[in-house]
Amino acid sequence: MVIELLMTMKKILKPSQEQLNQLQVEYQAEIEKLATEQGIWEDTTKFFVRARK
Repeated sequence: MVIELLMTMKKILKPSQEQLNQLQVEYQAEIEKLATEQGIWEDTTKFFVRARK
């Protein structure tokens, strides 16, 4: 059980190039579903901060 968990964690933390490519394809497909002519609505709060010492 522990070894299986460690192997799964390794796959998640260090995906192969093939897994990264598949993730990119799936992500792009999801973004295209959300996109409109005006862009993509993202309902999250963002803070743009500028600091100087």
